[in-house]
Amino acid sequence: MRPREEEILSVVTNCVRAITVDQIARTWWTPTAWGRSRAKSMMQSLSREGWLQMQQALARPVSELVAPLVTWYPHENEPDFLTLSRFLHRRAKAAAQLAEIAFATSKSTALFGKGSVPKIKLTQMTHDLHVTEIFLNYRRHGLTSDRWVGEDNFPFTWPVQQRPDAALQNVSGSIYRAVEYGGDYSLERLQELHSAFSSPPNQLAYEIW
Repeated sequence: MRPREEEILSVVTNCVRAITVDQIARTWWTPTAWGRSRAKSMMQSLSREGWLQMQQALARPVSELVAPLVTWYPHENEPDFLTLSRFLHRRAKAAAQLAEIAFATSKSTALFGKGSVPKIKLTQMTHDLHVTEIFLNYRRHGLTSDRWVGEDNFPFTWPVQQRPDAALQNVSGSIYRAVEYGGDYSLERLQELHSAFSSPPNQLAYEIW
C-alpha cells in the first residue's frame, strides 16, 4: 500500500467520518478532471479490497472553508450570534445533490484506527462533509492528524457538557480548542454552545465555521 493510501485511510478512520472524491482529488492530487479520475480509481481499488466503503448520498454542495466565522477565547465577550444565526440559516438553504462519498470499514479501522468504526448517518452527510473540509483546511496549514481529535474519539473524561464536531490538542495531548461546523443553528442553539464552552471551571476556546 502506498503512503498516500495509508494517509487517506488513517484520516477516514481517525479524523473524519466521510470524504468525497472531490475532496480527495484536490487534497492528494489536483482539483482537475485528471485528479478526480485518479482519486476515484484509488477509492474504487480500496473499496474492492475492503478498506473503504463507497456510496452515493444526498448532501448540500461542499464549499471550501478557509477560516472560522467566529473564534472565541475565554474572557472575551459573547459573539454576535444573531447575525451568525441568520447567515447559517441562509447557507443551509442550498439544495442537496448526490455526492460520491467514502468512509471507513471495520477492516481499515482495525489496522489504522485508534477507536471504533466512525458512526455514519447519511442524514447528516452535509454536516460531516463540511467537518471534513475544516480538517482539510487545517491539514493544508500544517496540522498533523494526531493534533485533531474527531468527535468519535473524544476521551471519556471530556469535561464540557457539549461535544463539538472536533477538538485541537497540543503536542502534550491537552485539548485547547473546540471546533464546530455551524448547521442551521438558531440563536438559542448558538447561545447554548457558548454557555457550555465559556462556563467555569472548564472554559474552552472554540471556533464555529
